[in-house]
Amino acid sequence: MSQAKEMARIAYDALEAKKGIDIRMIDISQVSVIADYFIIATGSSNNQVGALVEHVEEQMHKNGFSMKQREGGGNSPWVLLDYADIIVHVFEKESRSFYNAFCGAQRPQMRFRAAALRSKTATRLMQVISC
Repeated sequence: MSQAKEMARIAYDALEAKKGIDIRMIDISQVSVIADYFIIATGSSNNQVGALVEHVEEQMHKNGFSMKQREGGGNSPWVLLDYADIIVHVFEKESRSFYNAFCGAQRPQMRFRAAALRSKTATRLMQVISC
């Protein structure tokens, strides 16, 4: 198993163990240079978001993986954990709903840009990052 896949599995399992909602693991390795996987999850409250993030951090550290950067925290409704090969996004329920609605509104424009670029890679990337 590749290191990125192992990291993604550890993060996914940590989110699942703390009852993360709607956990998604998205392989972006063929369309992105920023990471190989996005792992996206929702917490039902800010407290659960904190617990999910803390458990991911603990499990990743326990398995020897260092976080490169963290965005959000405290009462933030969205926390991003960057482990280079994987990026973990943990949303509070309301923020995830807003993000999904925003992505839905942006989707036609994103597809148009991808078509305008006439790039198979650009088209695949737009499909991956659209909610």
